[in-house]
Amino acid sequence: MHVKTDYQNVLEVFESEIREKYPLPPDLIERWFKSAVALYSLDIAPISYDPVTQVISGKKSPGMEYTLGLMATREYLKRELSRINKLQNVITRDVSLNATGASKTATKAEYDTIFAEIEELLHKQKVHAYN
Repeated sequence: MHVKTDYQNVLEVFESEIREKYPLPPDLIERWFKSAVALYSLDIAPISYDPVTQVISGKKSPGMEYTLGLMATREYLKRELSRINKLQNVITRDVSLNATGASKTATKAEYDTIFAEIEELLHKQKVHAYN
């Protein structure tokens, strides 16, 4: 039986949320993951990630892994939204690139959905004064 690392568990969540024709660069995915770890540390509890062992330190849970995967997905969607915005009506003498408003709207809606879900998950994981 193969035991998965924390990074692999989060990566599964990330990959289940996105749809890409071509494989994304592993270094870029890891950067999004590290951003998710940093943001989680700021919002919930300090955690750190060892890239050699691919293990997250601190208290872990499936909810945390899911949240980190969604946070990495949000980083991916921010990049996609930026790419689509840059494609809007790029017209030169030799090249014409147009992203439809529908693609921008769909990506923005997906981003907003993921953002709302992350906010709800973070709220559920915080220790509140009434606890």
